[in-house]
Order: sequence, then structure tokens, then C-alpha cells
Amino acid sequence: MSILRDFDPASDGFPFANFDTDSLDWDTYRRSYLSIWPTNDVVGAPLDVAFYDAAFEGCAKPGHCVGLSTLAITIWQLGGWFGFSSPASFYAGPPDTYPHPGPESDDLRKAVHILQARQFDAGNVQDVLQTVKAGHLNDGMAAYDRVFDGLASGDLQVISISDGLSDGHAHCLLPYRCETLASGERDLYVWDSVRPYALYPDFYDSGYNRIRINGPTDWTYNQNYPLPPPAQAITDGHLYEGVHHGWLFAFSASAVRNKGSQPFSVGYLLSDLSYFVLTGSASVAQIEDDEGRLLFETDAAGRPTGWRTDAGLAVAPWPWAGGSGSGKELYLVAGADTAITVHVEGGDYRLQVASAGRLTEVAPRGAGRAIDSIRVEPTADSHALELRTSARSRRFDVRHVHQSQPGKWAGVHVRDALVTDDALRVEFGGTGDAARVSGARARRKVDVEFERFHDGMLSSSLLEGRRFDAERPLFATPEQWVSAPRSGQPASAE
Repeated sequence: MSILRDFDPASDGFPFANFDTDSLDWDTYRRSYLSIWPTNDVVGAPLDVAFYDAAFEGCAKPGHCVGLSTLAITIWQLGGWFGFSSPASFYAGPPDTYPHPGPESDDLRKAVHILQARQFDAGNVQDVLQTVKAGHLNDGMAAYDRVFDGLASGDLQVISISDGLSDGHAHCLLPYRCETLASGERDLYVWDSVRPYALYPDFYDSGYNRIRINGPTDWTYNQNYPLPPPAQAITDGHLYEGVHHGWLFAFSASAVRNKGSQPFSVGYLLSDLSYFVLTGSASVAQIEDDEGRLLFETDAAGRPTGWRTDAGLAVAPWPWAGGSGSGKELYLVAGADTAITVHVEGGDYRLQVASAGRLTEVAPRGAGRAIDSIRVEPTADSHALELRTSARSRRFDVRHVHQSQPGKWAGVHVRDALVTDDALRVEFGGTGDAARVSGARARRKVDVEFERFHDGMLSSSLLEGRRFDAERPLFATPEQWVSAPRSGQPASAE
């Protein structure tokens, strides 16, 4: 059922195979989203740089399945996009570079880069989180219904699919036909960017290009298939099955193809969204809220084995960021004012927590392994962190930045905070000009540095060796500011 002519994988899909790109540059970042700072400048635009490093730069390293699927479905629907017209099969790949050539046209390659990167558009992120909140992260029936309705209405969908917690096979597919069988089973026929018709015609001509759905988590999609003898079967693909605690959901192509804001842009007050990104030699062991709702299913040793897909905790693992234990994990949270506890297991790492105009970073000193619990309590006026560790003692650096407008921000950096068998609490004022440190039973000391940047000038105020304990918390505000003009003039005291 569709208001469009039927999609033909032979003519409407790209003829070259999916390709990967190690790193997308800053110019692509600016072309992908509105209001991005002109240069990769961590001083001038700390939030833009943080999101570029955390999510954007490497989003095409696994491939361009989002970009290729979105561009193909848009050209099919609208007749053209970004200067490229239907049919998509017109745009060939370069010769003699099988199996992952990508397009021959540099302009087409850049267009695919941009649409791959727009998976993080604020509207699409909201859409995905609503799917998670509804309990449909791994729900083949709900995905089928969205595709069916989209084909009928013109709000065309893209399928996201994965087979397990961190198997490296997160993928996107273009669904173009829905069928309900007499048995009650449902089939979604898809175009797959790693199975272009020009290279794998039997995949489509013999009807292997389908997701078979028997129930919400009872679904299969197999990229492998037999060929008539004497040809050998295609076996270099992957078998996706819903029972392996992965996911299957649909999202709107229109939310990806249009240029909008990245979700944490200054001035984009998407108040119900935040993200966590973990990098380094550690992994997220669990995420939970105050009502005890958990993100992961775990084994007897407490190790994650799969995503919990029931409605409740509105935390979504972003499919193409690597997954648990990969060295980079990205999680999106619906409810920026929701208290969340992140349990991190490992040694040297950095955890970033961001929302519109705000960034908080936590990093332990030293590479000793431990399980750290970081409770994040964001509110409209302030941010608070509560740190616990399984180690006998562990020191942390905590930094918070509040960016009120492009080129203007204030921050607080609490350094060398010791955590032992008691919790340490660090609270930051909403505008980044105050810090409160409390919770330690024994007397301890920290260094607190305030920073601010405006009119091209970076200033700091360092308070060294400030003491606190459980009875006397530390409340710190800036004292003497020292300015360091970025043009290279000598620093001066204000």
C-alpha cells in the first residue's frame, strides 16, 4: 500500500556498495547542522567541539547506511535531492574497487556524508527517544506498522536493526513494501546498502530481501542466501534475530534529510534531552534511575547481556557509536531533569554529560580499575554530581561549562577530588560561576578553577587547596580573574 510508484531495487537503489569514512571533517559538520562555530575551536565553542568529538566525527566509520538509505528513499519519493535526481541507479561507483567503492561522484559522496551525520538531528533524536519510552526499541510489529502507515501517508521510514548488545552489526535498511501472510506473519521488503542490486540481483529477484516478523521480538533478517548451482552461496553477510537482545525500530526519513540543529546547540532549548558519552578504557556496566529502572539485562556476574526494551527508563543506546566495551559509548536520555546513575567499570576514561548549552565532564586520575557510580542530577538552575567508587581511594577531575550564546561561556573545574568509602558531591551553579563540594567524612582539599570566555578573551580564577568536610562544605566563587587574550598578548589581572 503506497501513494508512490513501487520502489524498484534495480533502478531506485544505488548500484555501489556501502562504504566507510574514518573521520568526517568540520566543514561537513557545518554543512550538516545549523549554527555551528566556524572552526574546530574548543575555547570558542566547547559544546560544538564536544559533540563533534563524541558523536559526529566517527559516525561514518562503520559505514553510511543511514545516509545511503535516506538519500535513496528521498530521491525515490521527491524525484531528487541535493542536486541528484531519480533514478539512483544512474550514479555508479568507481571501477575496480569492489566490494566497498562508494560513489564515483565526489559531490554525491559529500551528500551521503551529510545525511549520514544528520542522524543526530534534534528532531530525529526526539523521535527515537519517544520510540524507546514507548517500549518499542525492539518491536518488529511496531516497526512494521510505522512503515505501513508511512508508505500510505508519505512519511517514509528507515529501519534500524541490530543483533545483540555490541556485536558491531548495527545497520539501517530502506523498507519499501509490506505484506501480511495468511499465517499472520508479516514481511518487510527492504533495500540494503550492502546488498546493491547491481552486485546481488538474486537477493532481490528471489525475495531474500525481507524481514520476517512473527512477533515483537520474534523476527529475522538474513543477508546470506543460496544461489543456483554451480554458484556458491553468499555467506559474507549477517543473520539478524530479535531474540538476541538487539533492536528493530523505524524512524522518519524526513527528520534526517532536512538541515536542523544538533541537539545541544546553544539557543536550541530542547529541554527534555541530554546525552552521556564514555570514552577510554572502560565500559558502562549499568544505567538506572531513582525508581530502579535499568537499561541493561545482566548475567549473574552483573555484566550486560542485552538491552531492556520494556517501557520505562528513557535511555537509548545510539546504534552507531560502538556499543558496550567498544571504547566509545553514546547514550541519549529523554528527560534532562531526570536523575540518572551511570555505573562505569574500568580504568582511565572520560564521561561527558551534555544538554542544550551545558556540558559536564568527569575523569578519574590514574588507570587503576574500579567500578565508579556517577549520579547526575540536572535541574533548570544547577547541575549536581555524586561520585562513589569501589576502589579504596580514587581521585577525580570534574568540569562544568555553561554556554549562554555562541562565543560566550563560563565554567568551573574541580580538580583532584578524593573519593574513598564515602560519596563526594559536587554542585555547579546554573551559570557556571559557583561550585559547592561536600560529603566527605574526613577533611579534604581540592583546587577549584573558574573560567570564562567572551569577546575573544579567556579568563580564569584559580583557588588552590580549598578545604571541606562533612560539617563544613566548600562553597567557592571566583576571586581574582586573570585574562589571557587569544591574540597572544601577555596575561593581565582584572
